[in-house]
Amino acid sequence: MATKIKAGKTDVSIDGRALRVTKQAKGVDVGKALKLRLNNQLSYAQIGELLGASKQMIHQALQPFLGLLDNPEAIQGYRDNKAVLLDSVQLQMITDMIDKEKRQKATLGNAAYAAKQLDDMIRLERGQSTNNISHLDLNSKLEEIARKRETIEAETIEDDAA
Repeated sequence: MATKIKAGKTDVSIDGRALRVTKQAKGVDVGKALKLRLNNQLSYAQIGELLGASKQMIHQALQPFLGLLDNPEAIQGYRDNKAVLLDSVQLQMITDMIDKEKRQKATLGNAAYAAKQLDDMIRLERGQSTNNISHLDLNSKLEEIARKRETIEAETIEDDAA
């Protein structure tokens, strides 16, 4: 969601944390600037040229996000290897679930929920389904549909002949 900075101070929210963007960034489309920095890995000067603002204005507009923007190469590396990184997190989580001390700190339900969510994220990242449908059930539905279609076609042929 693009946030247009207006005169005065504007609140921007990331993950529920309120951030302040100063008056100096007025007129900069923060959403576009973020996309250009994160997706295209452009410098602040390059973003400024595209958005008609100075390098300093872009830097100021993105100030609340600098912790996320410091290393665009790391972000790209994460994107390129997300499934493998999620596998590592899942392995660590399973290891933690086995550890008695750590297991006492979290309920089994919380650990199971986190494991399920993580597994869904991994499957989505790999282009796999998160809900598996029984092939037997699917085949029986297709057979039922085929039988109904044959019945309707036979009735239509009988009506045409009459």
